[in-house]
Amino acid sequence: DRAYFGQKDFQQLRVIQTVARDLRSPVGVVACATVREPDGLAMSSRNAYLTAEERRSALALSRGLFAAASAHEGGERDATRLRAVVSGIAKDAGALDYVSVADPLTLQELEGAADRAVISLACQVGKARLIDNVLVGMTLAELV
Repeated sequence: DRAYFGQKDFQQLRVIQTVARDLRSPVGVVACATVREPDGLAMSSRNAYLTAEERRSALALSRGLFAAASAHEGGERDATRLRAVVSGIAKDAGALDYVSVADPLTLQELEGAADRAVISLACQVGKARLIDNVLVGMTLAELV
């Protein structure tokens, strides 16, 4: 009756939710929060490819996302500035593939005011390509 998808791969979650809704699927798609290590790193099988030094560096990814979420909570709404907050910290982890501030319902990249957003990134850390995100201005339960 239900299919559970994690927030960690937010784009996949939204595509599955949209397809299920559009096809009027009887299966409910349940969004589950990203599971994190005690230090904040998003759990992933890819973390096993990290050396101890790369693992420490990878913590900059969640630190950058959490800093942007904190800035948003403090009133920052400019998408460009939110991206800059993430990039300024997360660049220490490795080669950033992207930092995105997108509408969490449509996945359209935002410019200007971001009252609600999914702030996401992808980064090459050693052999592993890591992804992570935070949702601001709304909760997972509000995604439909």
